[in-house]
Amino acid sequence: MPYIQPAAHGVPLGGVHRDQCHHGIASAQATPAGPRELPGPAAETPQQRAGRFERDVFRYRAQLYSAALRLTRNGADADDLVQETFTRAYAAFGRFQPGTNAKAWLFRILTNTFISGCRKRRHQPSRCPPATSKTGSSPGQPALPPLG
Repeated sequence: MPYIQPAAHGVPLGGVHRDQCHHGIASAQATPAGPRELPGPAAETPQQRAGRFERDVFRYRAQLYSAALRLTRNGADADDLVQETFTRAYAAFGRFQPGTNAKAWLFRILTNTFISGCRKRRHQPSRCPPATSKTGSSPGQPALPPLG
């Protein structure tokens, strides 16, 4: 938005309206929003949404993988976390406002997905050791003689 010189001694300049601040810069309500290049999230087709998703979001996959690797410390888990992040982001992409910070939005989804996974694993029962035979030994260990 171009800067408008302030009025001298209370004399309004051309183009300066009463609802502008004392510096002559229009407030957010005084300036109408310009036309958008793309249709809004509600007016776009699924193909347009997929194209917008690839253009605006998919370019951050390497940075998301790097962050996921730092969180999980495992390549396979990092891949799964990034995949889940993109799945959740695509499901919610209709509510994403074009022109806002897509990178921050994705990193928030990544972080929340990681935290949710940690909480879910914390509430799951621990894994049992391998099944034992009737004699009480594991498949790779020698059987003990019966007591008696």
